[in-house]
Amino acid sequence: MSFRDLVGSLPTSELTHGIYPYPARLLRQIPRMLLSCSQLTDGIDEVIDPFCGSGTVLLESQLAGFDSLGVEQNPVGALISRVKTTPIAQISSLGLSAALLRAAKSSRARHTVPHYLRAWYTHSALSALSRLAAEVLAVDGAVGDALRVAFLLTARRAANTDRRIPVPVRPRAGEETSHDSAFVWTEWSRQTKRLFDQIERLSASEASTLVRVADSRMRSSWLSSRKSASRLMFTSPPYGAAQKYIRSTSLELGWLGVASDRGTAHIERDSIGREHVPAGPIDFAELGEIDGRLAPLVARIGTINPKRASIYAAYFRDMNTALKNASEVCDRIVMIASTNSVAGEVIPTYEILGSIIESNGLRKTMSLRDQIRGRSLLTTRRNGHAPAAAEYVEVFQRER
Repeated sequence: MSFRDLVGSLPTSELTHGIYPYPARLLRQIPRMLLSCSQLTDGIDEVIDPFCGSGTVLLESQLAGFDSLGVEQNPVGALISRVKTTPIAQISSLGLSAALLRAAKSSRARHTVPHYLRAWYTHSALSALSRLAAEVLAVDGAVGDALRVAFLLTARRAANTDRRIPVPVRPRAGEETSHDSAFVWTEWSRQTKRLFDQIERLSASEASTLVRVADSRMRSSWLSSRKSASRLMFTSPPYGAAQKYIRSTSLELGWLGVASDRGTAHIERDSIGREHVPAGPIDFAELGEIDGRLAPLVARIGTINPKRASIYAAYFRDMNTALKNASEVCDRIVMIASTNSVAGEVIPTYEILGSIIESNGLRKTMSLRDQIRGRSLLTTRRNGHAPAAAEYVEVFQRER
């Protein structure tokens, strides 16, 4: 089946869905359709997305009238999610953005940035961005969050990177850019106008949205203000090492002040779906307890690529912990996942994650296969592996 065909095309500029080019965004048609199905949502008080990314499920939950909780380890994704789901007044916000621009042009104050950022900008652009950041990062509240997103968009545009590739890499010879301070000032005005135009499309909603920068492996991340709510987890979990989640936002993390001079390795090192895990002894007994297929599968990968074997062993351990938490607090689960190709092995990721959920007391009630046609999901694999052809949308219900 195809959710694109069932729901129809949705404009990229719809509401705030397109405010930021965040990697691996969920196809909007999936939550748009399923959150309107009474068979799935009857009795549900709150939607939880423990891997909310840039907030697609949260905004769709808000549109459907559900309170929602988003958990995201990447501070950039959490910031975008908050802005995506928070209406604010355009006129006063644009006035403030213009005032910040005037202040930045005349200010000597500069936001201190990690050393690695300096390689991506001209001296003139870096100076302008540092002055603008000093003004923007001092603004609190929802308006401050929106201004930060506009700033990050400006900083992305001013960087000397190859725009065809999600992670920051050098452009091809002859395609370099050398933007100066004048470009930064002009781009800031353009980005703030564009962003607040999009935010203005949001209507005030009675449904509340809370976004946490947190780790879904921690039980405290799932705590809600609704003490006796019936909860639906609706999520597309991270892919094991296939997506460059942290690297794709490394410039933004530097500007937000959460990266070090050495980069973002300390953030990536503790994230679920991380790219790098030191090769070392693997507890195959533990993997076997998670799912009987995992130990032999990871062992075969290890004979070819020990590092990749360690990455996927860590991934399934992490997801086992997160999904145990989900099973404790959620009455229904909708999970969208696919497969991974690693060292010549196809890992049935969606099946293994589903078996973890079922082992924790929920029963699978529906399984749908959705053809992947978009490229917002970074599905290309290493060593020429074919990209995943489909995602699997599976629904689980707590046994009564």
